[in-house]
Amino acid sequence: MKPIFRIEHPFGSLPARAARGGLLLAGALACCAAAHAELLGVDGGGPSGGAGASGPGLAGQPGSGPAPGLGGDRTTPVPGGNGGAGGGAGAAGGSGESTHYGGGGGGSDSGGGGGALVYEMAGGAAGGNGGGVAQALSVGADLQSSRGGAGDDGGAPSYGTEPGGGGGGGGSGAAVLAGGGYRALGAAIVGGRGGAGGAGFESGGGGGGGHGIRVDAADVRIDLFATQVAGGQGGDGGAGSGGSGGGGDGGHGLAGAANDLRLRVGADSSLRGGDGGATWPVTHRAGAGGAGGAGLFVSASRWQVETAGLIQGGNGARGEASRELDGGDGGAGGAGIALAGDTGRLVNRGEIRGGSGATGGTSERAAPGAAGAGGAGVRIAGNGNRLVNAGRIAGGLSADGQQADAVRIDGAGNTFELRAGSVLQGNAVATGGANVLALGGAQPGVFDVSALVAGAPAAWSGVARYGGFTAYEKTGTGSWRLTGGNAAALSWTVRAGRLAVDAEMAGSAMTVAAGGTLGGTGTVGDTTVRAGGALAPGNSIGTLRVAGDLVFEPGSRFEVEADPAGTASDRVTVSGTADIRGGTVLHVGPEGGFEARQRYVILTAGRRLGQFDAVGSGYAYLAPALSYDATSVALTLQRRGAAGSGELAFADLADTANQRATARAAETLPAAHPVYRAIETLPEGAPPAAFDALSGEVHASTRSALLTGARQAQQVNLGRLRDHLGLAWQAGAPMAASGSAPGAAALPGALSPAWAEVVGAWQRLDGDGNAAQVRQHVGGLFVGADTALANGWRVGGSLGFTDGRIEVDARASQTDVASYTAALYGGRAWDTGAGRLNLLAGAAYTWHDIASERRVDVGDLRQELTADYGASTTQLFTELSYAMPLGMTAELEPFAGLAWNQLRVRGFTETGGSAALSGASSRDDMATTTLGARVAVPLGAGATLRAMAGWRHAFGDRTPQSTLAFGQGSAFEVAGAPIARDAALLGVGAGIEVAHNAFLDVAYAGEFGGGNRQHTANAVLRWRF
Repeated sequence: MKPIFRIEHPFGSLPARAARGGLLLAGALACCAAAHAELLGVDGGGPSGGAGASGPGLAGQPGSGPAPGLGGDRTTPVPGGNGGAGGGAGAAGGSGESTHYGGGGGGSDSGGGGGALVYEMAGGAAGGNGGGVAQALSVGADLQSSRGGAGDDGGAPSYGTEPGGGGGGGGSGAAVLAGGGYRALGAAIVGGRGGAGGAGFESGGGGGGGHGIRVDAADVRIDLFATQVAGGQGGDGGAGSGGSGGGGDGGHGLAGAANDLRLRVGADSSLRGGDGGATWPVTHRAGAGGAGGAGLFVSASRWQVETAGLIQGGNGARGEASRELDGGDGGAGGAGIALAGDTGRLVNRGEIRGGSGATGGTSERAAPGAAGAGGAGVRIAGNGNRLVNAGRIAGGLSADGQQADAVRIDGAGNTFELRAGSVLQGNAVATGGANVLALGGAQPGVFDVSALVAGAPAAWSGVARYGGFTAYEKTGTGSWRLTGGNAAALSWTVRAGRLAVDAEMAGSAMTVAAGGTLGGTGTVGDTTVRAGGALAPGNSIGTLRVAGDLVFEPGSRFEVEADPAGTASDRVTVSGTADIRGGTVLHVGPEGGFEARQRYVILTAGRRLGQFDAVGSGYAYLAPALSYDATSVALTLQRRGAAGSGELAFADLADTANQRATARAAETLPAAHPVYRAIETLPEGAPPAAFDALSGEVHASTRSALLTGARQAQQVNLGRLRDHLGLAWQAGAPMAASGSAPGAAALPGALSPAWAEVVGAWQRLDGDGNAAQVRQHVGGLFVGADTALANGWRVGGSLGFTDGRIEVDARASQTDVASYTAALYGGRAWDTGAGRLNLLAGAAYTWHDIASERRVDVGDLRQELTADYGASTTQLFTELSYAMPLGMTAELEPFAGLAWNQLRVRGFTETGGSAALSGASSRDDMATTTLGARVAVPLGAGATLRAMAGWRHAFGDRTPQSTLAFGQGSAFEVAGAPIARDAALLGVGAGIEVAHNAFLDVAYAGEFGGGNRQHTANAVLRWRF
């Protein structure tokens, strides 16, 4: 019969094979061997020595075991040899299932193997020395690529029937021996391989693989970026004719043995456990394959791990065949993450996988070896830990195809939190006490409650099952939706965010804590809504059923929505008693969600007790009221009362004249009109902005912009006429006219000069607290010509086209305006000695094609409203100036101007929705006077500089008003942005001869005052022909 040695371990009972680094198991194994070993044939030696104790220069633990012999039961313990000197990072030599003498020494802090020779006793062979640590760090530093030293092979026995020595343990790739911060960037860190067992009649077991990184110090922070860390592979068991040594276990990717470890694994990094060591087929006792190491192993407390990369357990090795006795067991896969400490937190956004188990060995005359189990994705043996998964966790596969648990929790007081994106391949099982399954995070998620089972779930069937949890919670600010059905008596607590139950869960008791909201259209059991918690049936409008009793505690909320087109509303139906101990009913639906004066039943029950403390709708114009009977609660909304007497009018909550005018007009609409209903159900604080959006203010402000923009035609035509007054007749071909006052450098006069002018203007009219700011930009072209008449008079004409856009951003409105202008102008200059008196006059007519667009977003109205209509501007203008010399060459010209313009707008009707307006035809008259002076300075070489300054005064219809009306309502007037009464005028320009008989003039003019800003730029080309 095969002897079996077992020890108790944080993760259950394990066969006493390859002891891994830091676990001093020799004494325990010796005890078990002495009490329980059954020997058949030659069973020589004891297990290998343990790792060197922490700190350099300390010897590994001695092995011990029964004395060797040929036949009979020999149970006298005989100590094995001492391991060599080593440090805390060294891994113990593995024992395998066949016993052997001597232990491998621990790995050395300074990088060498264990130094002391392991001696032999009673013919046993020496165990191999442990491999050295590749890099030992005692201060915060970057970890470099490294590989731990391999363990030495076990020695061969002196006699052919004696056992071989155990292989030495592999050294760690890196050992962290002091607190602080450490980082690995682009590194590859690997633990050393365990030494092979020594060959003998009964062969030695392979040594355990070294850890990739071992952390022995408290308060350590490690960040891994583009770094791959792996535990070393276990050593192979030795070959023997009587019995083969078992393979050593793989080392962990990272092993943390001290408190306050903080680890971050980047998306491009990985931690992998080492694979188990192999063994050899034999005639008698077959060795077992080594188990895989964990990707991450933590045995201390207060740890914090965040991973976006890959953490994977190592794979087990195959058990070997035996001819006479049982085949060797297959090695188990290592856990992706194994956590034995308390009060830690793991957040996974990457992938965690358990290692695969290996097949057991065959036997010709006895039983085959057991198949190695797959490693759990995450295994928790401690208490008070929190596992958060937003990535993928998969259990490993056993040799016979069984999926291991994705999550295994054996401690108590732990929480497993699922977040959006969580994927499990394998079940989640809790076997300890008071463990919680939570749905958390800020993103929405969906969970099928049929996956919940009270005890251990059945074997994996392709869908994750969650078993053994004692409580269920909704945490985090996001919203989770429950689907499916589950009749089990489950306990749920909604602690934060929204939990929508669209599942049948009549046996589930629900508690809604402060900050949580329970909704959905399914069925729940007894429900209690505590202070600060909310019950909000439905997902829009819907009914939530309570199969039991419902309790509203003081400070709780009952949130409801309603169908504005009927009598349907959110509702909760209670099969038992609705115990209303206080709380508030609150409407939280969209604007327009209630029909005024409609009665909505919001709660029905087998019996009702108590009343709510308050009811609030959040409406500006509607006040709610609750009514009760023995089994129900109903909600009705009525218009609020105004201060004094009567109902609150729409205009009572308006702030400006435009808003009040719009509000009064809207209230004349029928109560069923969409605009009326949208306003009546506005939330508190919303009416002023709603009235601005409905007002159609852009139509009035478009008139303000057109009145101020009319000066452009006046400036262009008088400017060109001014270039030619008083110039002498001259023989030869005519030439084009200059810009403003020409001065000495101007071209000579021409009989019939022609010109073309490109213009651009940018205008801003500030709001006045009633109307909003207006912005306008215009571009276009004017062409014209003039000619001389008798007695010094000149007359001319022009045609022009401009295209512009007028924007009222605060009202989500704009108009596009295309303008076509025809103008006539004329004048004369009289010489008065040193100076010249100039008289200019003109008239212009402009037609405007207007296309308006505005967006209305009020309550449940979402409309784009448009209109196309026409307008015209008629203007008369004149100017009197006196040009006189200034110095030797410059010229000064004071001037006075008078202008009148009239804007007529045709009627229009908007289209696009119920908030569309119709506009009446209108007329605005405005006059302006201007005083100022111009200066022209010739520079020579055909160039001239000009400047102008002045003051403009406007009177008449400076604040245009449009008369508008909703489809079935009364007319109302809305004012546009005001035009400044007084404004300063500034201008500069220059002209230069660009070719023979051709000049180019450029100029800028600005107007500033009373909140108005206008900038105009033009370019004039004039030529002689």
